Amino acid sequence: MKFIVKAVVVFIIFGAISIIFLTWHSIQHSEDEEDPREKELLQRVLIATESDKSEDSVVTGIISQLTSPSIDIHLIEIDQLNLVNEHDWSAIVILSAPESLTTEKEVPVFIKNTEVKDKILLIRASGSTVAIVDIDEINTTAINENLSATPDEIVSRIKSMFNK
Repeated sequence: MKFIVKAVVVFIIFGAISIIFLTWHSIQHSEDEEDPREKELLQRVLIATESDKSEDSVVTGIISQLTSPSIDIHLIEIDQLNLVNEHDWSAIVILSAPESLTTEKEVPVFIKNTEVKDKILLIRASGSTVAIVDIDEINTTAINENLSATPDEIVSRIKSMFNK
């Protein structure tokens, strides 16, 4: 009889510990889960640029106009485009200088390998020798001269990509 009482007590203690652990576990992991509706509302924008002082004001203008809780913005160097999965982004903005050998190699390869080309906005100074088709593009005479006046146009095009 004492054995049965001890077994019942051990069983009750084990059950209580299990319930406490499961409650703690569900509380801990419920905080880590994202609300699926929140993820749907989030727009992700990737801006690929080179370390060029003339592009800084353009990037700053784009970011200041797009800053919002529903928009996630990331900056990368153009030479990291080969690591990008276009399906992770609502819009991909590439600021390109034609005199850069990195740009002349990386950008066309990335665009060629991208399935969803209507997510890409290429901004480059005229004078590039590489022809790129089937993407949205803004050409200027020089990145440092004309682009400072065009963040509004860039942001407008980025926002139009959100609806696609």
